[in-house]
Amino acid sequence: MAIRLKSTRPEDRRIRFSETALHWLCLCVVCLGTLSVAVIQRGQLHLDDGEALAALNQAVMEGGAVMSRVSMSVLYAALAMLALPVYAKLLTAAMARTENRKAVLLYLTGCALLSEAPYDWAMHGQWFDLNVQNPVWGLLLAGLMLAFFQEKQSAGLGPKILMACGAAAWALLLRVYTGPDLVLLCALMALAEKKWVVLAGGAAVSLLHFPAPLGMFLVPLYDEQSQPAKYWLFALLYPAHLLLCGVLGLLVGG
Repeated sequence: MAIRLKSTRPEDRRIRFSETALHWLCLCVVCLGTLSVAVIQRGQLHLDDGEALAALNQAVMEGGAVMSRVSMSVLYAALAMLALPVYAKLLTAAMARTENRKAVLLYLTGCALLSEAPYDWAMHGQWFDLNVQNPVWGLLLAGLMLAFFQEKQSAGLGPKILMACGAAAWALLLRVYTGPDLVLLCALMALAEKKWVVLAGGAAVSLLHFPAPLGMFLVPLYDEQSQPAKYWLFALLYPAHLLLCGVLGLLVGG
């Protein structure tokens, strides 16, 4: 007698990542990007020094250990950009939950404030730098924009597009690192209805931070049914990792 096998739908066999798993993945690759700057570039290669760039060019031409460190730095920095569209997706999903909006905005505000000085120190070697702001400010601006979208659901597409452009402009004026891209990615994910539009548009928006467009392939793997992540935990881990990488860079640099 023939045995009928249990059917499984293709979407059930697809690999899925929970919200918490994606947060950990993003934190790990962001940590690699911070290590690239704080430990390798500033600590080992001393790129903050006035004549360091000329010395580095000469060392790279000669090859050896310095060339290996430069390659590692470039690789780590590239991997960090993969988190850009994933963070946009996580924020968009979190803000879509009515009960979580205020908590998300509160944690983003605290994380942005706590991270500013450690970010400047780890990435630029000084505790206060107005030339660039940490990327959490971009997430906060995007969160406020998404809250506006939720409050004005009955409004047409025009006001929402204007709000997105305004939030991106603020991120640009405040010199938030990757801020405009985060805002535009969140707006695209919140307003576009077709998945292929989100993927194609997201790849185009994040093209300036290549290989960030490759991170768009992780976006469809997000499990919409997963439990919300512990936002407070990751809001504390981000500034903590900046301080740790800054200390490591200081120790390595002597």
